[in-house]
Amino acid sequence: MSDAAKSMLWSQLTYQLPMLSVAVVALVLAIVFWRRAHLASACVALGALLLLFTGLVAPVVSATLYDSGDEGRPSADTIKLMNQIGLVASIVRAGAVGILVAAAFVGRGSRREVN
Repeated sequence: MSDAAKSMLWSQLTYQLPMLSVAVVALVLAIVFWRRAHLASACVALGALLLLFTGLVAPVVSATLYDSGDEGRPSADTIKLMNQIGLVASIVRAGAVGILVAAAFVGRGSRREVN
């Protein structure tokens, strides 16, 4: 991997660090609360794993593609592919956030009226 690609990779991972940190904390909390609320914890774990996966894999793939061009510069087709990977990663992250939101509501019983 060229110096430019490594620099791009570290830059992207640095930008992802806050989200990766929150995802790790969410995963730990999902494990801690598994017995108490297993369905909600499963949703949190799945959402956190998706965030971790996209936060780590997308930058690595982008940096690898960046390095695949002639003389260390990506071609127009490579840039188009990198944009498509970014779009897919964004869609996966949106799905992960949706799963995290669903975790707040799964496993709750119906509301009972108090007389």
